[in-house]
This record gives sequence, structure tokens and C-alpha cells, in this order.
Amino acid sequence: MQCYKHHDRAAVGVCRGCGKGLCAEGCAEDLGFGLSCGGECSIRIGHIEALNHKAGAAYTAGRRYLWSAPLLIAIMGGVFLYSAWVEYQSGRDYWFTGTFGLLWLLAALAVFLRNRTWARAIR
Repeated sequence: MQCYKHHDRAAVGVCRGCGKGLCAEGCAEDLGFGLSCGGECSIRIGHIEALNHKAGAAYTAGRRYLWSAPLLIAIMGGVFLYSAWVEYQSGRDYWFTGTFGLLWLLAALAVFLRNRTWARAIR
């Protein structure tokens, strides 16, 4: 591959922003995390690097709270099931509350399985 500006010189790298070949004699601008041909590409590469950093932070935060949603949903289901049990003990109708509690527990299981699949996919 040849330099995009100096066609008689061999390229030592490629611009991360546009993919042009860059020679070592004034065309390649080292950004510390890749090469750039300068100008607009340097800005674009800086934005891409900032997005990569933010995505890494979001990934870390997402992994930290991966199991909290299913746990809270399961607790809600447990509350409804406990309420159904209290209604059963007092002789009142408990089917609606019990069914609602089971639905909450099924929702917690569904969210847990989805989160586990997501966590495995992004490892």
C-alpha cells in the first residue's frame, strides 16, 4: 500500500478514520490510540474513542446491576404469594392474588434467563 499523498512512498499505517495509507514523513499523525491523516479524521477518531470509553463504562455498570431486576420482581411475586397465603388462612378468596404472585415469579424467571443469555453473549 502506498501513501495517499506521496504515491512514491510506502505506507507505514492506515488512518483509523478513513482508511487511507499513511507514510512516516508528515502524513501520519499519532493520536496515541491510532494513526490519523489529520484534520477531520482526528476529530472523528477522538469521538469514536470517547464512545468506546463510554460503552466500556456502561458495560461495567450493566454487569453490576444484571441480577437486581429479577430479584426485585421475584420479591414482588413473593409479596403477592404471601398475601395469598394470608388470605387462604383467613378463609377469603386467594386465587387472584396467588395467580398474580405466580405471574410475577414467572416474569422474574424470564428476566433472569434473558439477562443470563445477554451476559453470556457479551463476554
